[in-house]
Amino acid sequence: QMGEDFTLQALDATIRGTVRDTDHNPLSGARVDVGTSGWGTSVYADASGNYTATVYGGVWHVRAHRDGYLSEAKDITVPDGGTVTGVDLYLSRATAWIVGTVRREAGSSLGIAAQVGVPGLWVWANGYQGPGHAGTTSDASGVFTIGVTAGTWYVVTSYDGHTLQQTPLLAIADGQILTGTDLLLLPHNAAVTGQVLDQNNTPITNTWVQINDAVTGHRRQNGTSSDASGFYTMPVAAGTWKIN
Repeated sequence: QMGEDFTLQALDATIRGTVRDTDHNPLSGARVDVGTSGWGTSVYADASGNYTATVYGGVWHVRAHRDGYLSEAKDITVPDGGTVTGVDLYLSRATAWIVGTVRREAGSSLGIAAQVGVPGLWVWANGYQGPGHAGTTSDASGVFTIGVTAGTWYVVTSYDGHTLQQTPLLAIADGQILTGTDLLLLPHNAAVTGQVLDQNNTPITNTWVQINDAVTGHRRQNGTSSDASGFYTMPVAAGTWKIN
């Protein structure tokens, strides 16, 4: 079998900035996610709130997170081999809290599916029909606590080989601690197959296909792409799903 050729992209550019709260105090330890089509990385702010991300030329989405704060994001264009400074991000302090557990089905006993907590999973809350984004990592038992503000939110996560059962809408007020927001991940035990066609029944290649929540529109699992003939196969959990 012949070997496959790969083209490696040199990381020859830099994004620098500072993460602060809305009172301009530096937020040490804030996580900064930097991503573009096909690749991303994460770095952490130092004791002065400063961060440096090594990237390559292109358009990058930069988002900062810290427990107890809403995240903030910017889109930045970076020239090949260049450095962009002053990409500062200001995070608003949370005024309410969403608490829950991420669990996945793992085997069964007496015909009842067992559920276990999933540690170390990134869990995030999105504002429903409005701005707002905040996230955190589940603890050793799968428990998460996300700081938000008053409004309507939905909480999501992603785990390879699983489909998120639902993304419930949550109404929360300032000062409220909303508990029992549990997320269930269902293992893939079925598949959906089909073909992507245009209005003339011509196959469309390399089209992304995924399962979306019927209410929020958020994807419930990683998707797949159609092949050269427009066909796709996507592993899923058994159930009724909306495919986009």
